[in-house]
Amino acid sequence: MLDLDPTTALGVRTSAIRFFRILLSYFMMMPTLESDEKINLKLEQGRAMNEVVALESPSQQTIYHHEAQTFLDQLQLFGAQIQWGPEYQEVLDTMQDRLDNPNLTPAATLCDHEVDGSLMSYGLAMANRYQNRAHENPNPFTGFEEQPDMTANELRQRLFGVMGKPENYKNG
Repeated sequence: MLDLDPTTALGVRTSAIRFFRILLSYFMMMPTLESDEKINLKLEQGRAMNEVVALESPSQQTIYHHEAQTFLDQLQLFGAQIQWGPEYQEVLDTMQDRLDNPNLTPAATLCDHEVDGSLMSYGLAMANRYQNRAHENPNPFTGFEEQPDMTANELRQRLFGVMGKPENYKNG
């Protein structure tokens, strides 16, 4: 399950995107399920497992450790076959570390910031930090204020221009 990461201003880390790419690549190469019934069964199993994991203590090893280890092993083998780069191996190493030591998971890390059973003060502190950084940007993006109905191509052009850099990019 992909969730927003409050420890980064964008809400998602590059490593999460890379892991998502690994998963997409892996599943694209796997045989398809033959029937809607099998697909629905797998989806229901996944939802049930997700519910169990969501209710587990973040600092304890999951009851699905064996299944997770088997899956990570399959991803490692797949990665070796397609020879992905070291940045993808690093992501799998991080996932292995989290499986072996649950205190390294994002959920367990967030628990360190809990005050009286709440993450509200931590969330507000992080939001203020990100907002302050955004206000410090000398060239904020104002495209939606100027043109709210921008198409994807217009947005791409506005953000990256003809040379692949933002229009207001100033080289040092």
